[in-house]
Amino acid sequence: PPPGDGGLKAAVVRALSPVSNPKFSKMSGIQEWKNCVALYVNVGDKNGNTYENVFTRAGSQITWFAQPRQNEESPVIQSIVA
Repeated sequence: PPPGDGGLKAAVVRALSPVSNPKFSKMSGIQEWKNCVALYVNVGDKNGNTYENVFTRAGSQITWFAQPRQNEESPVIQSIVA
């Protein structure tokens, strides 16, 4: 899909929920489900754009930077760290 059109995220959402057609924001890095939370993590691209998200410990740990409207008190963040 063309960059920025949400097509890749739409494909992931359909793969995670093939029976229904859930709504999602192509701009949000968080997708809440009944039984989990999916994080859409930006990584560097072929144009040299970089992000502060870092995978460590052979990919088993991530330092993830959420959107400014998310913070430690946000309900979705609380559900992730609980």
